[in-house]
Amino acid sequence: MNAPLAAPLAPPEAELPACLIVNPKSFRASRGGLAARAVALAKSYGADVLEIDAGFGLLKALDERLARGIRRIFVLAGDGTMHAIVEHLARLPAGSLVPELMLLGGGRTNLTAAEFDGNGDLLKKLESALARHRDGRAFEIEGRRLLVLEQEPAPARHGFFIAAGLVDEAIRECHDYQQGDGSSFRKGPFATPIHLAKMALLGLIGRGPLKSPQMSIDAGERGSLAGPMRIVLLTTLEHRKGLFDPYAKRGQGTLRLTAITAGALAFWTCLALVATGRFFEFMNIRRGYLSGRCDRVEVMGLRHYALDGEEFEADPSRPVIISSGLQLSFLRP
Repeated sequence: MNAPLAAPLAPPEAELPACLIVNPKSFRASRGGLAARAVALAKSYGADVLEIDAGFGLLKALDERLARGIRRIFVLAGDGTMHAIVEHLARLPAGSLVPELMLLGGGRTNLTAAEFDGNGDLLKKLESALARHRDGRAFEIEGRRLLVLEQEPAPARHGFFIAAGLVDEAIRECHDYQQGDGSSFRKGPFATPIHLAKMALLGLIGRGPLKSPQMSIDAGERGSLAGPMRIVLLTTLEHRKGLFDPYAKRGQGTLRLTAITAGALAFWTCLALVATGRFFEFMNIRRGYLSGRCDRVEVMGLRHYALDGEEFEADPSRPVIISSGLQLSFLRP
C-alpha cells in the first residue's frame, strides 16, 4: 500500500488547451466516422489533437505534450492504446507532473474506459468534457492505482488488468482468429463473442482446443493455489457498473484476484456466478477457487499473460510479483 502517488497538478490555466488523443485504427473509433467527427469536434473547441496509433510515435508525441505542460488528456481509443499511455506515465521520473486522463472507449472491449463512464454516446461525452474544460468548470475525479508486474531481470510492467491461464489463451486465440483470413466478418462486432461461445461449448463437452497451464499462486493471507489454471485474473478496477465483476468480496487490499483450477468443483455450473462475483461458501481454496482482495501476489510457472489485452511473455522458472503502484487521476465525462 506504500505505492507512489502522482504529483498534484496545479490548477489548469485557461490558455492551456486540453489534448485529445485519437487512435483512428481502434475498433469502434474506426467505424461510422467516429474518429474524424471526434477530431473535428475537439478542434472546434481549440483542443490540441493527436491522431496516432499505439507505437513509438505516440510516446514521443505524448512527451512533447507533457513538456508543454498539458494537464488534461482525453483519449478516444481501445485498451491497447490506453495501456501504452498509462505504461509511459508510470515510467516518468519520480516527482513528474502526471496529467489527468479521461478515457473514451474507442476499442472493442473497452474494459478500462467502462470503469470511468467512458462508454455510451462518446461524442456527447467528449463535447461535454471539452466545454467543461473551456469554461473552467470542475470535473468529478477518481483515482485508481496501476498494477505493477515485476519479474527480474525484465523491467516492470504496468496496467489495470491481467489475464492468465485459459483466459489469456482465449484472448490469444481470438486475436489469431480476427487476423485469420482477413475477412470483414472476423473483424466485425460479432466475431469475438461467437468465437468465444464456440470455444466454451467445445470446452463444456471436453473437446476444447486449449489446455490449462500449470501454475502456483500465493496471495499471502488470502491463501495459495496450485495446479492447472483455468482462470487467473488480477485487477485494480472496481467494476461498479454492469454485471461483469469476477472477484469475491473477501479480504482487504488494492489488488483483486481470482484464480480457478481446472479441477475446481462444478466449474461450468458456477461460471455465471464467478463472472458476476457471486462466490458462495463452498467456492473456496479446497474446491479450487481463490478469490478476493490482497496487496501482493506471487505467481510461479507463468509463461505468458495479457495485460490490458496486450500479449506478453514471461519466464516460468522465475517468480512474478504483482502489486499496486502509481495512482492516476481520471475524469468522469
